Amino acid sequence: MTSAVNRGRTPSWSVRSMRFDELTVGEAIRWLVPSLQGMSLLSSREARLLLKWPPDVFAVAGWLLARSGAYAEVLRKWPTGGQRPGNWVRAIYRTAEAWRLRAPDGPVPPTVGKLWGRVARAAQTRLGQVPFRPVLCEALIRLLALADHAASGADVTRSGDRFVRRVVQTLAVTDNQSAGASLGRMVHSSRVKILPKMHTPQSGLTLRSLSHNLALFESGEMRPNWWFLPYSKESWQGARLARPLGPLAIAPTDLQFPADA
Repeated sequence: MTSAVNRGRTPSWSVRSMRFDELTVGEAIRWLVPSLQGMSLLSSREARLLLKWPPDVFAVAGWLLARSGAYAEVLRKWPTGGQRPGNWVRAIYRTAEAWRLRAPDGPVPPTVGKLWGRVARAAQTRLGQVPFRPVLCEALIRLLALADHAASGADVTRSGDRFVRRVVQTLAVTDNQSAGASLGRMVHSSRVKILPKMHTPQSGLTLRSLSHNLALFESGEMRPNWWFLPYSKESWQGARLARPLGPLAIAPTDLQFPADA
């Protein structure tokens, strides 16, 4: 795993000192990914590294959609690009699975590169104008959906999967940092946190309603720590239930731990 996880130059200006709708798309991306300061969003090595890791792309697309309010455009028209909804979903699944299998070292699927190109070419667009740019909105929502599905099992439910092993490594590395655990590699953890998702809201509409596998948090919201219990038969020394059929609610007294735990 690269040693560059969550590292990079810190920009000299603070996004909090400006109105969000006055930021341009390019300024926002470079704030989220400090190593892109002064670099091309299309052709630089840093931009290529960003696209290789789905959680980083999820964070950039999600932050732009949330801060611009453009995520609400899905209520007006789901951005299928003229495809039937079923075909759109199947295309998302195919591309996302290919991306997942190659991440973070292999080539990025052409569809991801094409969508990112639309975002990069809109770098001078102010966030307040993003909801009125249908091509840009469609690209961001498709990138969000692709990155989210590519990260399926990021909650470590698919143990042994190569992508999940990389997720575990990334969380373990960032958990020791002052800002806490995050799945970001290029996106700096002092900006936003990307974490595996356990629940999708069933009412209302926020950005969190649009993803199943990843969640995005502003860094000031919390300092997450991600702990893993051993799961192999050889290493598992965890708790066992004293009541095999169990109560519906488990109290601390219902658990027994090994003496050396």
